Amino acid sequence: MKAASVPFHHLVLPIIRGAVEPGSDTQVYLLDDALDLWANILIQTPAPASPELLQLAPYLFSIFELGSENLRTALDIASSYFLLAPSEMLSDEMRKPLMASLSNLVGYVKADASGTVNNLVELIIRSAERIGGESAIGTIAGDLIESDFLRKQLRGLHGSWVAHCTTGPLAKDPPVDGIVETDYFSVLARLAMGSENIFLQAVQAAAPPIPLSDTTNQPSLPDSMKWLLEEWFSHFENIGDPSRRKLMCLALTKLLSTSQPFILGSLQSLMTLWTDMVTEIREEGGAVHSDTLVYENADQLRTTEAGVLEAPEDERRRELTFADPVHNVRTTQWIKHYLQIAIQAAGGQETFQNEWLVNVDKDVIAAFGELGIM
Repeated sequence: MKAASVPFHHLVLPIIRGAVEPGSDTQVYLLDDALDLWANILIQTPAPASPELLQLAPYLFSIFELGSENLRTALDIASSYFLLAPSEMLSDEMRKPLMASLSNLVGYVKADASGTVNNLVELIIRSAERIGGESAIGTIAGDLIESDFLRKQLRGLHGSWVAHCTTGPLAKDPPVDGIVETDYFSVLARLAMGSENIFLQAVQAAAPPIPLSDTTNQPSLPDSMKWLLEEWFSHFENIGDPSRRKLMCLALTKLLSTSQPFILGSLQSLMTLWTDMVTEIREEGGAVHSDTLVYENADQLRTTEAGVLEAPEDERRRELTFADPVHNVRTTQWIKHYLQIAIQAAGGQETFQNEWLVNVDKDVIAAFGELGIM
């Protein structure tokens, strides 16, 4: 029935409430079915959401604490709420306890659930940026720090960097690897896309001490970014999804606008990344700025035939994807823009060449030059 089912929602919302209330007598028997029903109602509900539906949202926190097989469904429900009613979900009353709940899950859930947690955090960051711009990004960054979410993820990434730097009998297993590490970096990328300066402030505030036993001194930003960028660039070959690679390519490229030595000193890694990324997503025989991940209009994202009735959430998700820089920004134009900013900030082409480009291997420069971006 799609959106046509809305008039009947008031009949089932009390049943859902009775099953999800902490300590409810019916929770043991009805929780699974109630969550499925709750999820489907959100999918079928057009904006704006009713007050009765919004009043159910806080019950998610107690379900997160259960840590049961219902966790994935509860996380999906939270995502649906952010798509349906982002302003209400970004209120202090909802946002802060939600961040605390998500922080408690970092490092304690399986890879697929970890992906859902991090996808939700990405959605929160994007929702905040869309509604409140850079100041809202600052608020979310503060939540990520206050809740220890960001500190836990950076500690995991640092542990992986240490592990990847050791070999032989001293070799260690990385605490995060594979798809989980990709998820962690995706959250960082979304934060950087929202505001590169707030991203750097957040890293400086949440980065683990080096060594970890030295809890009295917070490491400098250059020290933290050195290992973080090394681990980030080295992880690229393990990322299978081109959309994820492009997201991180855009985020790392945007850091050039900060003119920080740690990103300018990574120019060789950046140029290698640019060459690989552009080569991968450029249309065969296409123009210089062609990008196979860019959609010309939102209808290209439809999963049903035109004219076929779809759920309201299908449209919301389509609009979210179409608004994603991954799908509406051309990689070559992004690279050119931020590289020109870096060149101008350095004092011009000659100064940039003598201070930074001189450190890049000639073959790497030549391969990048063949792309025809600059």
